[in-house]
Amino acid sequence: YVPIQERTQEILLVIWQVYSALKVQGQVSLPLTNGFAPVDLFQRLLAMEDVTGGARSLTKQICACLVEGILCAKEATSDGELSQVSQKETRVLPYVLALHALCTADPSLCVPSDHPLRFVRTLQPYLELSSPTAQEQKVEVDEAQQLQCILAVIDSVLSLQQDVPESLAASIKGNLEMLIKRHPFHGVLFFTARCMCTLAITDAATRKTVTSLLKRFSGLLDSCIEKISEQKIMVHVRRALFITGQLCRFGAAMAAEHPDIHPNNIVNSSDCLKTFLKYMQPSMNLEMRCCALQAAGFVLTTQPQLLLAADGHMDQIMLEALKPSAPQTFKEQALLNLCDMVKEEETHMIKCQGEQAKAMIEGAQAELEDQTTAAIPTINGLGDNCVSGGVVQRYWDNILVLATHLENNSAKVRLKVLQLAEAVLRHGLVHPMSCIPMLMALQCDPEKTIQRLASRLLSQLHSQHSSFVTDRLADGIILSFQFQKQFNPTGISQEGRSCANSIYELFKGSRVSRNRFLSLLLRRFEDSSIEREALPFMCFLADILASLNYGQMEEPLFVVHNLNRLISLRGSSISDQLMHNLASPKEENKESTPTPVKHTSASGCSPSDVPDKAPEAEPSLEAESASAALEPSRVNKASRMSDKSDSLSKAEEGGASGSATDPTANPNTVQSTNPLQHSPATPLHPHLSEEQRYLQLQNDCNSSVALSIMLLLKRHLRNVYALTDQRVQGFNPTEVPRGEPAVCVLEDTLSLETLDIFSSSDNERIAKQHGVFKSLMKEDANDFATEYKVVGKGRKTPGTGGSKKSSVKRKKRVRRGPEEGESEGEQDKGSEEDEDFQRTAKKLAPMLA
Repeated sequence: YVPIQERTQEILLVIWQVYSALKVQGQVSLPLTNGFAPVDLFQRLLAMEDVTGGARSLTKQICACLVEGILCAKEATSDGELSQVSQKETRVLPYVLALHALCTADPSLCVPSDHPLRFVRTLQPYLELSSPTAQEQKVEVDEAQQLQCILAVIDSVLSLQQDVPESLAASIKGNLEMLIKRHPFHGVLFFTARCMCTLAITDAATRKTVTSLLKRFSGLLDSCIEKISEQKIMVHVRRALFITGQLCRFGAAMAAEHPDIHPNNIVNSSDCLKTFLKYMQPSMNLEMRCCALQAAGFVLTTQPQLLLAADGHMDQIMLEALKPSAPQTFKEQALLNLCDMVKEEETHMIKCQGEQAKAMIEGAQAELEDQTTAAIPTINGLGDNCVSGGVVQRYWDNILVLATHLENNSAKVRLKVLQLAEAVLRHGLVHPMSCIPMLMALQCDPEKTIQRLASRLLSQLHSQHSSFVTDRLADGIILSFQFQKQFNPTGISQEGRSCANSIYELFKGSRVSRNRFLSLLLRRFEDSSIEREALPFMCFLADILASLNYGQMEEPLFVVHNLNRLISLRGSSISDQLMHNLASPKEENKESTPTPVKHTSASGCSPSDVPDKAPEAEPSLEAESASAALEPSRVNKASRMSDKSDSLSKAEEGGASGSATDPTANPNTVQSTNPLQHSPATPLHPHLSEEQRYLQLQNDCNSSVALSIMLLLKRHLRNVYALTDQRVQGFNPTEVPRGEPAVCVLEDTLSLETLDIFSSSDNERIAKQHGVFKSLMKEDANDFATEYKVVGKGRKTPGTGGSKKSSVKRKKRVRRGPEEGESEGEQDKGSEEDEDFQRTAKKLAPMLA
């Protein structure tokens, strides 16, 4: 058995230490809410049915001991019970803070059954003693915090009372009126206005006092509009704006409880809002505009319908405040107003649900059943009068833009957007899919607090709606690239890599989701026409693929397998086209009269340059399978379009028809079908203008840069994970994985510094890029050359490349040097695979013609 005094001291110290630690970090402030860890813990404890009786009785005794501690501390008779508390703080503050925390968890703990107003009568004298007088010039911060906690406890107890004795109400009203007129701290004014409006619900004299105070401060605002330039007037105006806004905010509940009150005694929020609008004009200074917007937010928190009034003035101001170009403090205040509005609506709904549950427990279930049978069923919010939902949806697009717009924005703006998004998602006011790209992008934020909050919200959405996250993954990756480029225009930052890994962790649960994530990143490399502006994004994707924390060895193998497929389909043709397009202008300058040629090779022309033929769609990564049978004609058509078109053109001319159709033709005649072996006097595309040829050259250069990125990424993954040719060639994405963990043998990052991604702007840079691309192609392991093995006549299927002997022999033939009599084009393209494609093109020429 532990004495109740010792238990009180233990709880007191825990609450004080947690509050002090969070206050230093700026994560907690008064008033305490259920987001404060001790408050949440007590709420959960008191809600447990098996311990409700004993826990509630013990907690009430603790509250009584805390009140005794406040009395002892105020009288300075304590003998050092709080020896562990910092000496810089008043000894009373830990007691009142602990009492405030317990009262926030459950206000009924401070309402003894034998004397419901005992706590109010005990604490009320300290309102008078703590009230500043006219002679005082300064009020200590810790004393103001004590006063806030005492006011919060009194307000919570008064909200549960149906009647308050007149003498006690008069005493409290006098203390509150003195505080609201003279106290300089806004925190104290907030609790004072709330406590006064709570007392006004049950006391008529207090209602008149609230109305008179409201008229007094409203008149002050109207009279000072012309003298706002004076510094002393500005101080009084700011204080009047704050008090008027709080009285309107909490006075709305008073008017709702007493609809029969005379109009002269009702708080007119519309008139006050019009007064606030005068101080939000562009002619006012920024500080005054922010104070007026804050006061308007207090009114709109409990009456959001005023924001969408017919005149539309307040709506226009909110739209201006949520623009990226608006002042930073103005944006922060607008976001804070919306967040408070949503949280107030949420609190109101929870309160209504609690009252309904209490009515059912007390025996009113039969009456509720009669009402529900008579009413129309509520489906998907039918009959819901939540105005804040419509308000948030009105400005939601503007809010999402602010989340990732860095110009004239600080981390505070992004944090407030996230806090608003958290409340909106919890309340269900918008579709979750609209938030997913923004949450993905904010995980690249350099601020750790924003990263953690965005990651937590995205994880919650993925656990509830995994399909939504998958559907918006592409948009999230694009927005992440645009967002992190504002921090680091030259490349991906460390935050960007950690962002990609945190998103990838959500998809590592199953093989299907992993492959879907990786395929989405690789899909951008499949585009046949690469724009110059898309190359930085491709570098971003490559860096993400290189920095992912792969869990199993099949994951980097899957990436390398698909990179091999893309390189084998487009690598040689892009190199040929670049060589032709670079050589064509020089050859035309040497020959004044070029020999006309009727055929037009497709190898030097990108699909977008041919107006009468639509580009062929390349196979997607998800549809491609290493075990699917591929027809030779399909492989030749996709990967060697230049050879086939050249053979067909020569077959039409008739001059080289024999070499194009005869399978046993002389190898010297086969050289004429190679697109690299055009006559020096023959232009590649005589029907194209010089400008069109240059555009074609730029497109080919951009494609070569994209392929170079793929080659560097492939080499990086093979080096980091020690992927041998045999491992890469033997990988089949359709087979059941072995479950082998991924082992990183080299700690390195992907380097793309050797590439000039914007080289297409200059001929000299294009030629240099062509040389870099050729060297990367030669340095490549070329494991895709043995990716297909012959199974029967005229069919190839994926395999391991045959026996070890044939594999070694094939590699030797690929890497052989130039033989006697070979031209420079044959040396660059002298692999066995290229020769197979040339012979197949000759066989297919007559059939396709």
